Amino acid sequence: MPRKNPKLWYSTHKEEVLKYQKEYQEKNKEKIRETKRRWREENKAELKKKKHQYYLENKEKISNQKKEWVKANKERKKETDRKWREQKLRENPRYFTDKKREWIKKNPEKHSIHLRVQKYKRRAAGCRNNEKGRMSKIFSDLVLEKLREQEYSCLYCGTDIKTTYTIDHIVPISKGGKNEIENIDLVCSHCNSLKGVKSKEEFLLLSLDT
Repeated sequence: MPRKNPKLWYSTHKEEVLKYQKEYQEKNKEKIRETKRRWREENKAELKKKKHQYYLENKEKISNQKKEWVKANKERKKETDRKWREQKLRENPRYFTDKKREWIKKNPEKHSIHLRVQKYKRRAAGCRNNEKGRMSKIFSDLVLEKLREQEYSCLYCGTDIKTTYTIDHIVPISKGGKNEIENIDLVCSHCNSLKGVKSKEEFLLLSLDT
């Protein structure tokens, strides 16, 4: 016999219902797990679409939540990453090598900048004023932006430097200059060699005299 008022019945039998549900879940764990797995498999495309839509609508929120979680679970994150890397290497020993090559093939310009940034990062780390110059991915992106602003030309002679540019410090590191985008020009290797340890101002004055 159907209940005339399900909500009222539930409110008066709530504890009984919750107890039954808990007991059922305990007795049928595998069955429930398999039902959920089958449902996810049958609705994979729809779930993926909804997940992507949610991500687009809550990108900043998700990013902040991830940062907070990582900050509060550094060791757990490190261990999870380690296990993930080991699993990938077990499945395919060349996984990371192939991924790197694939990225370089798709992003030759960024890779070129990355190599130069790493070179100057090492140089800065060994200089006398101990300026370590934290040239991160953000810095690499700023270098790329600066290269575009200069229209891929040497700031001094106008030579095309799209794939051959060097990073020059306006105020040399040896004279207290820093590895910051504001203290950097992109020039050809010839002009960089001529400038040497002179500041930009000194080099330009010398160029005018000659």
